[in-house]
Amino acid sequence: MDKTKLRIGIALENENAVWIKSVLSEVFHNDVIYYQINYDLYSENIHAKIDLLLMDFEFCKNSIYKRDCFNNPIPLIICTSSNNSEELIAAIDYHPYDIWIKNSSSKKRIINSVKKIIDKTTADEQFNQFKEIIKHLPISIVITDTAGKIQYANPQFEKVCGYSLDELIDQNPSVLKSGVHDEEYYRHMWQIISAGGIWEGEICNKNKKGSLYLERLMIFPYKNKEDQITHFIGLRVDDTDRRRAEALKNIKELAGGIAHEFSQPLQVISISLSMLETKMRNNDLFARIKRMVDKIIELVSNLKNITEIRQQDYLDTQILDLKASSQKKEDAI
Repeated sequence: MDKTKLRIGIALENENAVWIKSVLSEVFHNDVIYYQINYDLYSENIHAKIDLLLMDFEFCKNSIYKRDCFNNPIPLIICTSSNNSEELIAAIDYHPYDIWIKNSSSKKRIINSVKKIIDKTTADEQFNQFKEIIKHLPISIVITDTAGKIQYANPQFEKVCGYSLDELIDQNPSVLKSGVHDEEYYRHMWQIISAGGIWEGEICNKNKKGSLYLERLMIFPYKNKEDQITHFIGLRVDDTDRRRAEALKNIKELAGGIAHEFSQPLQVISISLSMLETKMRNNDLFARIKRMVDKIIELVSNLKNITEIRQQDYLDTQILDLKASSQKKEDAI
């Protein structure tokens, strides 16, 4: 048995309660926690404590329990001592998960019903854990249907794109189109995932405020048991800062290289001019040459300063040719 314990509330007459416990204890031992319910079944506390309610049909008929009293109804199993057809039809009106008839329902049926509920409880807990994990991931996650309409987006995606989940539901991710990529780029992406493949690449999108940002994107199809695609899942990592950092690094290296190559010749020219200055101080041509050399020295000094520029001072500059970069990536696919 799964380690998940099933919390069972019992609203049974003593005789039926003993019967049910004796059947379940043969298989589940300590996997079931029993709550004897002898007070208000409408209580939210009761709802929070139990996963399954076993109830005598007589209690149902006396309106002690109504399924609609809970926002998220718990599974109800009705226990009865009668196999009268009219009474069983009346019990069905309460939409029970199952109906157990004392001395008629087999132990196997009772045990299988509880096992199924334990499996469902375990699956629900795992699903809730999964939702919590997705909610706090630093990676953007988007789930669409087969028509490309957004069915879910996690908080990180909302943060990056600027749209709320309510704004995104049933929208196509094309609301983020930046205009950087042509239609063929998106057609190629759609062809791959529609055929059951995985698309990976870099994409430039536009957030709600109109700012461009780069993402590394993976889209893959989700298939059901019949191997049919039911959804597409997109995993997105904001790549803007990394690309800007790379560009900054390249510029710093280029500036440093130029400054280094010019430094030695300029030193020689500067020393030579200093030696000639006393003889040609009043020569107009010499004065113009000296001004030009001083300007070149200033430019080289500025290039050296670029190599010390901080990344955060550079983030708002627009030196990246996004379209060219995107086209290069597309040609490589």
